[in-house]
Amino acid sequence: MKSYPLEDRLLQSEKNWNSHLGVELGPQSVISNLSRNSKDECVVLVHGFNSNAEEMGWIAKVAHQSGWSSYSLCLPGFANAPIDSNSVTEKDWTMALADVCKLLSTEFRRIKLIGHSFGATLILYYCQAHKQVDHEVLLLAPFLGPYSKVDSTFLKSMSYLFDSVSFKFLYALSHNPDLKSLMSSPERFGTQFPLKSVRKVIRMGEQLNIFKDLAHVKGMILHSECDKAVNVERIDELIRHNSNFTLKRWPLDSRLNHQFEIEGKKDSKEVIKSIEAFLLQ
Repeated sequence: MKSYPLEDRLLQSEKNWNSHLGVELGPQSVISNLSRNSKDECVVLVHGFNSNAEEMGWIAKVAHQSGWSSYSLCLPGFANAPIDSNSVTEKDWTMALADVCKLLSTEFRRIKLIGHSFGATLILYYCQAHKQVDHEVLLLAPFLGPYSKVDSTFLKSMSYLFDSVSFKFLYALSHNPDLKSLMSSPERFGTQFPLKSVRKVIRMGEQLNIFKDLAHVKGMILHSECDKAVNVERIDELIRHNSNFTLKRWPLDSRLNHQFEIEGKKDSKEVIKSIEAFLLQ
């Protein structure tokens, strides 16, 4: 039986996810990327909601400098514009991560996972569903529900009335700084915020069982007090109930936002050091 290269198998799997959703991959699509370095160790990078694999590019560079190979996963529905994610189900996202880890494990002896926001949520779901092996995870601002009940209620209510709403409208209401980069790059993100999709994301974050046994998971969480997107109480509960998790939290004067934008920030070196420490331990 012919054995196809890992890159081909990963690409075919990605095409299958998007074809199932009716999403076509073209020359301008952002697709997942395997960057080879180490023959034995690979870190899986999972981006957050309303973004794509390019968001994790700076972490891929840190991984390369630390001697690791990396796989930057572009979640189903985000290859072209976030609006496509309205057709995605929770199962599509969780199965995509499981498929990738299964394929990578055929070649790499050791796999670590790094996720941002909703990507971190998916990693936790994956770890809870795969208890047969130990996991090492780094979670940047894990989304375990919105920062406030008002945010949750407002977005979910809107999602029952409209399929999408413009980024500009949302920014006018919320003044969320994370929306600025989306508005300034319509060629990459489109102009519409996918409300049907965000309802599923909120549900997954709020329903993740943070009290479920994670003894098989060694985790590190990075979070900033400037972050007004994620539920801080739920993050702290996760830490309290899992002694094998550690937390690094930056104070308000760090100015690190939910996206962990690091260029020009005074704590940028500490963020990178934390990621390096996770990879090198």
